[in-house]
Amino acid sequence: MVPKKLRQGKILEVIRKGAVHNQQELLVHLRRAGIHVTQATLSRDIKELGLVKGAEGYREFGPRVYFASEETLRHLLREFLSDTKASGNLVILKTNPGCAQTVAVALDRAGWPELAGTLAGDDTILTVVAEGYRSQDIQQKIQRLIG
Repeated sequence: MVPKKLRQGKILEVIRKGAVHNQQELLVHLRRAGIHVTQATLSRDIKELGLVKGAEGYREFGPRVYFASEETLRHLLREFLSDTKASGNLVILKTNPGCAQTVAVALDRAGWPELAGTLAGDDTILTVVAEGYRSQDIQQKIQRLIG
């Protein structure tokens, strides 16, 4: 049995080298490296490593990433955001199903002073605009990011 740290290190190495689009592909890469793991263990590793899956395959984003760069935020917004609405001191963001939490974490970690915080469900994010800022300005900032 391969130690967890070694196994997770290999997973990161594999996804950094190129596109891995699903867990089955990742299992094949790991087996070629002599690491045999169950689907359940691989799923837990993916979650613990904070990997997210987009159109280009798995990417790093999660517990090990404590600051979301503008590039990361732009990528996630372009990949998962489907709609924005401003209302009062709130901006409501709609995402693909299952993607709201990933986008909300990126927004929180982006450190925008305009945002007091976020609350995410499955496909909806409620962003609370900080005092002194307007929700329309946040909505426009997001829309500029996704171009």
